[in-house]
Amino acid sequence: MNFFKNKILKIVYSDNYKNPFLSLRFFLFILSKIYSFITDLRLFFYKNNFIKSYKSDAFVISIGNITAGGTGKTPMAIYIAQRLLQINGLKPAIVMRGYKGGLEKKGGIACDGKNHKKPFKFAGDEAALICSRLDNVLVLCGKNKKESVKTAVKEFGCNVVILDDGFSHLKVKRDLDLVLLDYEKPYGNFYTLPRGILREKKQNIKRADAVIYTRTKNPQISFNNTFFCFHETFVEKIVDGTKKSGHKKVFLFCGLGDNQAFYKSTINFGFNVCSALFFEDHHEFDKKDIEKIIKKAKQDQCDSFITTNKDYCRIKDININFPFDLIVLDVKIKFYGNEFDKYLTERLRIN
Repeated sequence: MNFFKNKILKIVYSDNYKNPFLSLRFFLFILSKIYSFITDLRLFFYKNNFIKSYKSDAFVISIGNITAGGTGKTPMAIYIAQRLLQINGLKPAIVMRGYKGGLEKKGGIACDGKNHKKPFKFAGDEAALICSRLDNVLVLCGKNKKESVKTAVKEFGCNVVILDDGFSHLKVKRDLDLVLLDYEKPYGNFYTLPRGILREKKQNIKRADAVIYTRTKNPQISFNNTFFCFHETFVEKIVDGTKKSGHKKVFLFCGLGDNQAFYKSTINFGFNVCSALFFEDHHEFDKKDIEKIIKKAKQDQCDSFITTNKDYCRIKDININFPFDLIVLDVKIKFYGNEFDKYLTERLRIN
C-alpha cells in the first residue's frame, strides 16, 4: 500500500508533464479533469449566488494557497495578527480548522487571547503553535468556519478576523483575499489534484486581491499587489537531553506539508544534518515513533535532535526523554521592504 502511495506522490510532485495512455499518470490526469470540473461547478454556484456566502460585520482577511502542501500560512497568520495588534482600535481573531484536534468537529476556543490555551490534542498542531506565539489574539477552531467567525464577532467583539486557509473556503465572504505561493515552485507541475498539487486551476488565482511569494531567495521588488517575503529561521528553544550534546551532528525529524523545505532551511541555518526521518503532515507522534527516532539517531552517531516548533507541539506531552538535546526551530515572516505593511493598513482604511 505504501509503495503505491509513494508512486502516486512521485507523480504528483514530478515535473514530467506527459500522460501516456493507460498509464498511472494518465489515470490521475483523468481524475484531475473530473476534480477540476467539480471545483469549477462549485465556484460557478457561489459566483452566481446559487449558494450564498456569509458576510460578517468584521473585516475578514483570508490567508490561503492554491496548492496542497506548506506555503507558510501559519507564520503569515502570526505576522498579520501581530501587525493588527499594533493598529489602534483593532481586535483581531484567527479562525482555523484545527486539523486533527478535538475541537475540529464541534468547534471551540483554542485560545481566549489571555492565559487560557488549549493543548495540541484539543487545538491541533497549527492552532497550538499560533497560541504559543501570540498573546491578546482569540483563536477559534472548527470545521464550520462561518460559525467561528460569528462567535468571534458576536461573543468576543472582534472587528478583524483572519481566516486561515480560506482561499477555497467560499462560505465566508472576505474583504481581503491573500494567496501565498512558494517562490521556487508556485504551481507545482500545473496539474490539479490528484495529478498535481493545484487545488484549483492556476487562472483562479485572479480571485485574489494580492499574491505573496514565500521563501524567496533574493530581495525582490513588489509590483501590482504582488509581494515577496522569506522565512527567517530561529531557535525557539532547546530541550535538554539526559546527556550533554555538542550539536555537531544533528538528527532531523518532522511531519510537515513540505519536509524538504525544512531540511534545506536547517542546513542553510548552519546545522550539520547527518540523518533524518520524515513523516506525513500533521502526523500524530507516539512513543514508538520517538523510540524509532532515538534508535536511528544513535545508529547514525548523531549527538542531538532537531525539529520544528509545530512538530514539538505534538510530542512535548509524550512521556519520554531524549538522550541528547532537542533543538526546536521556528520561522518568522520577513518582507522585503514595507510595501506589504502599507498595503495592509490602506486596505483596512478603505473598508
